Amino acid sequence: MPNNVIEQFWNNARDSLKHAFNHYFELEMGTEYKWHHHKWIIVSVHHAASCVSLMWLTESNPSHAVFAKNKFPHLEDSAKALLRSGRLSASESLLIEMFTRLNEIRNKFMHRIAPENIDDASIAFAATSVIGMLHAVAHRQGKGFHELFDEFPENRKAVTNVIRANRLDEYGQLIGKLVQDQYPDRFFDQCPNCGVGAVLNGHCEACFEDIKEVACRQCEEEFLTISGFPFPQHCPQCGTEAS
Repeated sequence: MPNNVIEQFWNNARDSLKHAFNHYFELEMGTEYKWHHHKWIIVSVHHAASCVSLMWLTESNPSHAVFAKNKFPHLEDSAKALLRSGRLSASESLLIEMFTRLNEIRNKFMHRIAPENIDDASIAFAATSVIGMLHAVAHRQGKGFHELFDEFPENRKAVTNVIRANRLDEYGQLIGKLVQDQYPDRFFDQCPNCGVGAVLNGHCEACFEDIKEVACRQCEEEFLTISGFPFPQHCPQCGTEAS
């Protein structure tokens, strides 16, 4: 399978991810049509996950049996093939397992009676898959998150705001493992905003907030604060308000 097919997989996935980001942003803005946006988030993220899975399978084994019928397999088949390949890191395997959990709700939209309501946890789970995909693909391509996917910060935060209320622990575990794979020789501080150990060069790779280190004027303890945060922040050691 030619190398340009791999690039085409990513271009297709990236387009679906941008589509999902736009719908998350609309939800953040308080749209009245939540069902419409929920539907297209699920469908778009599932499609992007399918493309990424096929891209990785093509990279590892372009002659794999799942391609034998001269058509691209479903996400469930390509995910199983990848998990059996032994070519994935631990964090990539965790991400692929997450992808397969998108199948059931996506299939309801595409092949059955669409559900009347979509629970917030499913939308948060899709958001976890979105950010996980971007980190994992950036690592494989040797690029930074922002170089790979130049999206407005407000849109990224709209995605993580959904996660904050649902499935934050699962999200933190995945992103923590992905950034450790990306930068194995780096130590990551815990973000004071989302609690994930993913602060790199004054920026959290999980919630996309800018972070700065300050020294307490009372006890001289150094601690991290959220840049531009509109509310008082306090030293965790003595409780003095950060200046």
